[in-house]
Amino acid sequence: MIKQKRSKVKQVILPFVLERTYEIITPKAGLVLFWEYLHGLRLNQMADKYLPLPKSGRGYKPKDFILPLVLTLNGGVGLLKI
Repeated sequence: MIKQKRSKVKQVILPFVLERTYEIITPKAGLVLFWEYLHGLRLNQMADKYLPLPKSGRGYKPKDFILPLVLTLNGGVGLLKI
């Protein structure tokens, strides 16, 4: 067995260690790294600061839909209907 060097990634929220594997995994497994990256950039705070807030008291704040939208688009959604 070949020893693999573990990669240390600065973690913001999730405690995980990157390791090489030869097992079959889902292609969406890498989204957690992108999610960590977006949290490190403080995307939620930037969205609320630079995007317009809802005009009514019942609307969504930008931070409530920006992160799921970006992750969905990065995850390879084929078509986004609005």
